Amino acid sequence: MSGSVEKKVPEGCATATFKKMYIQLAAASGEADVDYLEKTQKGITSFTESLGVKRDYHFQTKAINNYRVLITHETTNNMVNTYTFYCVAGDRKSVLTGVIEYPKNGEVDAKSELDKLLASIKFK
Repeated sequence: MSGSVEKKVPEGCATATFKKMYIQLAAASGEADVDYLEKTQKGITSFTESLGVKRDYHFQTKAINNYRVLITHETTNNMVNTYTFYCVAGDRKSVLTGVIEYPKNGEVDAKSELDKLLASIKFK
């Protein structure tokens, strides 16, 4: 069976498909905690451990332009892997999150597009 799966997109989000990748972005404004990224990583780790299922997550935190970003990379035994990123503006007044889902054989393209996307983000 071939075709695409339609995903319901929450209000305030943007989605796109590109090179067999599904990309979703969501933005929010308000004061983010100083340790927002650290709390997010701990929350993801605690949640996945509570499921009792081994999930293969890799985390990376870095600074790009005038913001900090937490990148999670989940590899699975399924046909789709995921990059999720959480960006916090330097003044902590805006947060941008995103997901890139890609086929197992598309990791090189997904990583390249993730790097380009992160480099292009500018908070006002």
